[in-house]
Amino acid sequence: MNLTPTERKNLNLVRAANRHMNYFRYWKSRDESEAHERHEQKKYELYREIIKCGHNVLVEPIFVGGGRADIFDISNGVIMEIVVSESKESIEEKRKKYPSGVEIVEVRA
Repeated sequence: MNLTPTERKNLNLVRAANRHMNYFRYWKSRDESEAHERHEQKKYELYREIIKCGHNVLVEPIFVGGGRADIFDISNGVIMEIVVSESKESIEEKRKKYPSGVEIVEVRA
């Protein structure tokens, strides 16, 4: 697959074993709560929209420096964090683990 320089740079922010582009990952939870289902549904909706735009996307990528995002659009360098019931403190802790130089967007489910 031919990647743009921006996509290659963004892909290199992710652990090598975790670079499954354009592949949806459903995170099965033990509790299967309504909040979890809303989170996974919103993640799938975002994934589909990004694919429809012709962008390359990673779902649940783990970054080289640590941290796991819900969605990473590597075509434009945007991390999307889906928020259902997390506290502001929890979201801020996640942000600290993300690579610098990328945009982080919170999406309400």
